[in-house]
Amino acid sequence: MPKRHAIFAVLFVAACGGSSSTAPTPEPSSITLSSTTVNFSSLLATQDLIATVRDASGASISGLTPLWSSDAGSVATVSNAGPVTAVGNSTARIIAAVGALRDTATVTVQQVSATLTLSPHTLRLAAVGDTAIIGAIVRDAGGSVMTGVAKTFATGNPSIATVVATGRVTAVATGATTVTAQVAPGGSGLTKSVRIEVGGSLPPAYMVGGYVGTA
Repeated sequence: MPKRHAIFAVLFVAACGGSSSTAPTPEPSSITLSSTTVNFSSLLATQDLIATVRDASGASISGLTPLWSSDAGSVATVSNAGPVTAVGNSTARIIAAVGALRDTATVTVQQVSATLTLSPHTLRLAAVGDTAIIGAIVRDAGGSVMTGVAKTFATGNPSIATVVATGRVTAVATGATTVTAQVAPGGSGLTKSVRIEVGGSLPPAYMVGGYVGTA
């Protein structure tokens, strides 16, 4: 091969080899969350947050996994995939970060009463003067117990039995009446009643603390 032809072949191969270079990796310019406010009305409820990373031209960049964190883990937690879970009543910030870029969502957890359960369903007091407490449990829509919820109690016939704010019932005379409990204020009309029976023939085996409760 003539010398000039050999030099041309080398240059041609070198030029072809240079054309195989890969495109540069896009540089992240912003990160945006799908929502900046999240509200929960029950504990253990969850909501997904999606983080979108974009370059300077606004095109989304795939394959980048944000670092997720919560500034109040006792209120809301977040997993590496973005789902947020309500843990306690208050406010927290959920942060998604890629390098120095970050976006934040404010999470508010405030349980709302959904159910009221009283126990026992029937309260039997053996004699005048006996007392017992009606248990009242309030839960949110997810079934989590709510603490510190205000409740009112009222008796249908105070000449048979009286009741105070703590739910303690006192037998006044032989007979039967009802005690009604209501979540207040803002209890969405949650009301339940317990039948109160004073005196009568009661099975001694079921007497506990001066009263008998039946389901």
